[in-house]
Amino acid sequence: MPPPLPADQRTAIIDAVRSGASVRQAAAQFGVSVGVVAKLTRGLARERAPAPKKRADYDRARRLEVLNRAFTHALELLPTVTKPAQLQAWAVAVGVLIDKRRLEEGEVTARTEMVTADAAREELARRLDELAARRQLRRERERQTG
Repeated sequence: MPPPLPADQRTAIIDAVRSGASVRQAAAQFGVSVGVVAKLTRGLARERAPAPKKRADYDRARRLEVLNRAFTHALELLPTVTKPAQLQAWAVAVGVLIDKRRLEEGEVTARTEMVTADAAREELARRLDELAARRQLRRERERQTG
């Protein structure tokens, strides 16, 4: 069993850990085992736990600025894209940026997935009917005002 540590060395180890050194760093610095440092500083773990990092809150204008910078960077990268895998990664990144920009502008970004051909035909027919109804309304308004 090794001899007990002198009081001044114990104090120095505790001070090192209090000032931010890890248990391993303090053990290496003072030439003692990790277990010795852990025992000496057992009660300090809660005291020296770092405060949670504050999340940077970006308002809408700042988020749009970041998105614009990302689009500019993506545009600058495009000439360097020479391989299909690079193009795929670039296209995915730009697609995500577009979706994020649409979200910031309040546009709908939802996608509809059709499982069967019949479902796809039905959805297409419904949308075409909707467009035809809008067109009819527009024509009626134009007749009334014009």
